[in-house]
Amino acid sequence: MIYSVINQTRSLFDSVAVYFSCGKDSIVTLDLCCKNFKHVTAFFMYLVEGLSFQEQYISMCERKYGITIYRIPHWQLNNFYQTSTYRPDSKKSIKTPTVKISDVDYFIRNTANVLWIASGEKACDSIERNGMIRSCYGIDIKRNRFYPIAYFTDQVIYNYMKINRLPLPPDYGLFGRSFGRLHEEELLGIKSKYPEDYNKIIKVFPYAESAIKRAEYRSIPLSEV
Repeated sequence: MIYSVINQTRSLFDSVAVYFSCGKDSIVTLDLCCKNFKHVTAFFMYLVEGLSFQEQYISMCERKYGITIYRIPHWQLNNFYQTSTYRPDSKKSIKTPTVKISDVDYFIRNTANVLWIASGEKACDSIERNGMIRSCYGIDIKRNRFYPIAYFTDQVIYNYMKINRLPLPPDYGLFGRSFGRLHEEELLGIKSKYPEDYNKIIKVFPYAESAIKRAEYRSIPLSEV
């Protein structure tokens, strides 16, 4: 059952593009696609370009699979700019064009010259994803998108990674998931281990330091306040 999607799709086409986030689900998705399809191209969407701990892992995957992983801006960056999230207000940011995931799909298909896109959503992730995946049995014909790990559980994901010797990226060791939310635990972890990357983040999101200051303030004993 858990391999039903990949078993069906590999007999239908031989070229795919993969959404790759450096998260555990996308790592397994990429590995499955590289083992089952002749031509694979991947796309990594960044919040801040060129963070060393992400580049380290992406480059390792490129060498391992002999593929190209394109680095492109994350489609939700338009929301960060439009709403001035951790950034100063400006007329230019407010006028940032709205980008939808369908726009990214269009770009990927044209760049990689493929029709089908694989991504790492699982039915167990949420009620919404469960409904989405079960309505198409993991293969969305209308959107030309499929979900190789649709019926995997998190435990199956970790077991697969262990059996196939797929390491987790550095950010999992810092805060237990892939970077991408600008939460304070992410920023604290990156600041402590990768200060140069932290400085890159602050250049793009200068007010993110406020999250660090709030966390540091909460850690101060009341007797010292």
